[in-house]
Amino acid sequence: MLLQLFVLHKLYSSSVTAVVLVWLLITHISNKMAALIRRIISTTKAPAAIGPYSQAVVVDRTMYISGQLGMDPVSGQLVEGGVQAQTRQALVNMGEILKAAGCGYENVVKTTVLLADMNDFTNVNDVYKQCIPRKV
Repeated sequence: MLLQLFVLHKLYSSSVTAVVLVWLLITHISNKMAALIRRIISTTKAPAAIGPYSQAVVVDRTMYISGQLGMDPVSGQLVEGGVQAQTRQALVNMGEILKAAGCGYENVVKTTVLLADMNDFTNVNDVYKQCIPRKV
């Protein structure tokens, strides 16, 4: 594609050529993106998305899971018991979404944990260590 664009540029040197080149490049990128398969992941074993998003989406061979709270999927309420109970439930919810996609915690490459209070770090980390296998 780049060779073809270079040849077009050498054959025609006008502002129209620049527009055509940009259009061809955008078309090429759009066609590449359209070729990627997107698969929406959904399970009733984790809280339903409460906005215009999915629980997870698989693009190519990478899964992106939406943020999970310590919500009970049946009641839709945060579980009682404090930060450790909510962390455990959030990780259970994530595990159910992973299972729905045919994966498990061992497939997780990156997580982001957002804390309202850094004093909860140790409690959250203790639960996290029990669920997420350590990569060596």
